[in-house]
Amino acid sequence: ALACQKCEEANCIKACPEKALDKGEDGFIIVDDDKCNGCAYCIK
Repeated sequence: ALACQKCEEANCIKACPEKALDKGEDGFIIVDDDKCNGCAYCIK
C-alpha cells in the first residue's frame, strides 16, 4: 500500500496525463475519479 507523503512538489500530480490529481488544503492528494483513467503513472 502507498501512503501520501504530502510532497511540496508532488510528482504524482505532474505525472497524471488526465489532470485527475490535486492537492487539498490539508496537503493530501485528492483523486478525481471521473477524470482518472487508471494508468497508474502517479505511482510509478
